[in-house]
Amino acid sequence: MCFSMVHQKEHKLNSILCGKLLGDGYLLKKKNARLQFRHSIKDKEYVEEQLALFWRFLPFGPNNPAEYTYKDQRTQKRYTMLICQSKTDDRLTQLMSLWYNAQGRKVLPRCFLKDYFNEESLAIWYQDDGYLKTASRILLSTECFSDDELSFLQGLIEEKFGVNSTIDSQRRIDIHTRRDVELFLCYVSPYISKGMQRKSLTSYYEKLMMETHGLLTKPPNEKLEWQRTTIYIPAEIKQELQTYPSPSKELYRRLSVLEELEKIHDPLFRRKRILEAKKPEQYIRDPSCLRPYTLHLEKHHYLGLKLLKQWTGIEISEYVMMLMSR
Repeated sequence: MCFSMVHQKEHKLNSILCGKLLGDGYLLKKKNARLQFRHSIKDKEYVEEQLALFWRFLPFGPNNPAEYTYKDQRTQKRYTMLICQSKTDDRLTQLMSLWYNAQGRKVLPRCFLKDYFNEESLAIWYQDDGYLKTASRILLSTECFSDDELSFLQGLIEEKFGVNSTIDSQRRIDIHTRRDVELFLCYVSPYISKGMQRKSLTSYYEKLMMETHGLLTKPPNEKLEWQRTTIYIPAEIKQELQTYPSPSKELYRRLSVLEELEKIHDPLFRRKRILEAKKPEQYIRDPSCLRPYTLHLEKHHYLGLKLLKQWTGIEISEYVMMLMSR
């Protein structure tokens, strides 16, 4: 095997280990280290997919996954877990000193995470320890980390993916805007297991697809209908529109809302638009100089902009500015 292929395999292993060790994975060591992860038997499909993924890089015995049943003393209920445990591997032994301190507590190897943490790492961590509360909220369990480590993880997610978050009262990473949740899901969706569909927005997207298709296949009336609304735009754009006899008709002429709707089902396109909206300086010179402007939007465009907001979390005013900058 050539050096580049070996390097790619090692990079891939380190990336998926980032996700697993931030989530439900552990390194165990006597003389040499092995990887162990466990999940509820309810997530058997996900366990089998994870085992198949790691088996490409690490040796596992034939008895994986193994069932383990225990009784919770608090609830007096019995639970069955599936446990996967690799054989010992020198690479894991080397990583042990990065991921664990002298007392055996898991710590964050910051340089390692900066080098190897990627979209697939994020997806594994999310499926292990993440909760999709609503279309506008995702929680990542991080209670075991120190305040400094929590700040690092927040910064890592923002630096790598542009996703903003806060820390909630239970010390979890809290992603709580529609825009940031959608951006997060755009990155992880290609890696979501069939057994973890509860952590995707499949039914939400299906409903939006139906509404979007309905709007695109219903032609606007020959006589345009108008919806009164207020948008916030830079003073220079407001002044420019006011030079026309009908600012509303000029805005209608320049907005490519329906063309945007035809592409918005693509996660890569949504990701591109959300990242663009997070950097308003790309399409307006001074984001602090926005002015309210009450006018009429053509009804098809108004409904389309509302759908685009549901798809992306981007406010109507922001979308108007992005489209006008093209």
